[in-house]
Amino acid sequence: MQKNENGYYTWTYSMDMWQNRSIINLVLKIVLGIMALLYLFMMFLVFSDGFDFDRWWWVTKIILACVAAIVAISYFAYWLVSKYFGGVYTFIYEMDDETLHYYQPEDQKEKTQNIGAAATIVGLATKNFGTASAGMMTANGVNETVRFEKIRKVGKKEDQNLITMSGLIMHHMIYADDVDYDFVYDFICEHCTNAKIKA
Repeated sequence: MQKNENGYYTWTYSMDMWQNRSIINLVLKIVLGIMALLYLFMMFLVFSDGFDFDRWWWVTKIILACVAAIVAISYFAYWLVSKYFGGVYTFIYEMDDETLHYYQPEDQKEKTQNIGAAATIVGLATKNFGTASAGMMTANGVNETVRFEKIRKVGKKEDQNLITMSGLIMHHMIYADDVDYDFVYDFICEHCTNAKIKA
């Protein structure tokens, strides 16, 4: 870590995409959360006319099959992306007293844009507008600025070199090497004056 001429603390973190599973874990948590809500909604429909074991088991089997398929597809997609990035995903960070900015190196930004463009084309061709919109967002690459005053929760997972920052509708995953981790975490906690600190 160093401090540049503009007063920003700057550092780079290169993540081994298979040793550090935080990204795939987040994806699976979101997907499985959605599936759990869908299952509860379908159970409400099944039980609205009284309990029927056959209908319950039929719906449960469908949901379990969907979950298995989604998990398998997620891991396969993550493996493909990992191979495309050479197994390493890199972030560049800049931080001052008010903001934290993170983005990708140009070579990785171009790869991310290629993935986003491919997802957009596939989504439009198959009329899957969820995939298309996700692709369009990905095509912009990772380029985020976080204002500390808007953060409502800060957490950490030292074993993954991860610091989480959450606002009302946003979630940021900040990484730092072991040698910089405590400094970055303490700095964020000190400047996120409106946040609940979750150890």
